[in-house]
Amino acid sequence: MTDRRTVLLGLVATASLLSLPSFGQAPFPNKAIRIIVPQPSGSGPDVLARTLADILARNLNQSVVVENKPGANGALAASYVLSQPADGHTLFIAGVSNMSWNPHLY
Repeated sequence: MTDRRTVLLGLVATASLLSLPSFGQAPFPNKAIRIIVPQPSGSGPDVLARTLADILARNLNQSVVVENKPGANGALAASYVLSQPADGHTLFIAGVSNMSWNPHLY
């Protein structure tokens, strides 16, 4: 016959095992982060992306690369980002025209 103390000790042991970290995958930024900008170099969104990349690189201790893919009002860059794996390592700096107007224009 189990007493209350044994049951409580078993629950505490089980809870402590559940809180152990998972060793199945590496921490989040395990490769370079890419920021895709649909405008050419030197534009406003490009400067914003490069500033953001610098801050992210310092805080995450991971390299952050800014790629400019101008053309077709951002549709080329958007289709490129959609073709990348959905692992959170590819970001898209989008404006109003890329997100709201392009689906209705093209």
